[in-house]
Amino acid sequence: MPVTVGLQNAGSFQVSGWPYLKQVELTSEEQEFKFNFVTSQITIWNAGGEDLKFYFTSGANNVFILPQGKKVTLNIKTGSVFAL
Repeated sequence: MPVTVGLQNAGSFQVSGWPYLKQVELTSEEQEFKFNFVTSQITIWNAGGEDLKFYFTSGANNVFILPQGKKVTLNIKTGSVFAL
């Protein structure tokens, strides 16, 4: 039986996943962070001096607020995240 990529091929799963790291200084304007691929997990860390608002749809009224000095890891499939 020939070996192919996909199911039953450990190498396909060992190399999956592309790290993405970006450090920015946010302003009062909405910024979008686009990923090259759909995520399976993201970690957002607020290292600033004010609360961080992030969300997944541009101009959203429902936002997540991350207090200063905190970080959160989300198991979520998304192509981008917006922040203020």
